Amino acid sequence: MNKIYSLLIAILFALRLSAANEVNSLVITFDNGTTQTFLLSTCPEVSVADDMLTVVAGGTTVRYPLADVMTFTHAMSTGVANVEADPQMVRQGDVIVVSAPVDVAAFTTDGKSVGVQYTKSGSTTAISLQSLPAGITVLRVAGKTIKVCR
Repeated sequence: MNKIYSLLIAILFALRLSAANEVNSLVITFDNGTTQTFLLSTCPEVSVADDMLTVVAGGTTVRYPLADVMTFTHAMSTGVANVEADPQMVRQGDVIVVSAPVDVAAFTTDGKSVGVQYTKSGSTTAISLQSLPAGITVLRVAGKTIKVCR
């Protein structure tokens, strides 16, 4: 089984080297429908032992029960230049205003969940960027993912 995972990691690394203007990620999908993404640029090391999947990336170590892991895949997305603006999300200073009452989740680039302050008011949601840590944070808003640099 370890040979399979080693081969998978080697393939993912080769794909990482072949992409010029794309962001490559390791994506783990869990049986509850949630996902965890690790940028391949952080050189994640994956191992399986004692019915646990362990990922070491960017100085962070996370462990997941294998019974909860549904898929283990590679994903690519194009560079920022190819992303269209969303008219339903507008940045106003240190606040992102979404024209819908939605839930918001925030993650660091190495996949750690971080707290984010947001307020639902009527038909809008206001997301405070001041509540985010310095650096790049990935926000999941209304089924979309956006990157914020603070």
